[in-house]
Amino acid sequence: MKTLFISGKTAGIEDLNEPKFEEFRQKFEGLGYKVITPHSIRKNWDSTLSENDLTKVEIAKILEEVDIIAVMDNWINSKESMLQVFVAQQLGIKIIEVETENELPYELEIKARVRKKENETPEVP
Repeated sequence: MKTLFISGKTAGIEDLNEPKFEEFRQKFEGLGYKVITPHSIRKNWDSTLSENDLTKVEIAKILEEVDIIAVMDNWINSKESMLQVFVAQQLGIKIIEVETENELPYELEIKARVRKKENETPEVP
């Protein structure tokens, strides 16, 4: 059985976006995957861990167990998801979109994000 990690933005979203993650967890379990979400990791760890520490735990989980990362449409707005996608790309872990199950053209997405940052005008105080 392949293990799939669902990646997407949680910070700043009501209930840390758990209902949407749960919807996709059920979808992929129905397709025969073992599914890991940020929420399932959080439930098994000390609630006093910082966001950075939780991100480290998620990356360790990806390194140890994950065969596929499924990204939600808001992943590009999450530093944690960006890091997860980068790690997956470097290790040759397959990355798909949760809704379409198509492979993510991550190199294009990352380049677009970098270009956008480079072209932004700095704010003047």
